[in-house]
Amino acid sequence: MEKYDLKSIQLMALFEKITRTHVKRFFTDKRGQLVFIVEEGQAGKAIGKSGMHIRKLQHLIKKRIRVIEFNHDPKEFIKNVIAPLEVESITQQENKITLSSQDTKTKGMLIGRDRQNLKELNMIVQKFFKIEVLIA
Repeated sequence: MEKYDLKSIQLMALFEKITRTHVKRFFTDKRGQLVFIVEEGQAGKAIGKSGMHIRKLQHLIKKRIRVIEFNHDPKEFIKNVIAPLEVESITQQENKITLSSQDTKTKGMLIGRDRQNLKELNMIVQKFFKIEVLIA
């Protein structure tokens, strides 16, 4: 169970008030971007028409915001986390999921400089599932 400080609780409450959705998890990534993970089927409502809710929040908080929709299926959740990037296949073997793409640009963006994007992807996925993500 994660513990939130007062500022985090206030940010979550503000997000929930403006978007009228429930926040499942909240954290700040390595780039200082606020990441809100919302319940299944709530991402569109949280973002708002033409991104209206997110723009309003970014203006109020003066930080970039990212919304990720939770899914009970690890493969679908990973697709939501890496969006808008798309991979050709996602295969699961026991507690490892392998993402494969022929496009080197997509692979590079998934891995990131010094494997930062891959480490962050693994951190997000491991908050919900005991699974390791690999790139092939």
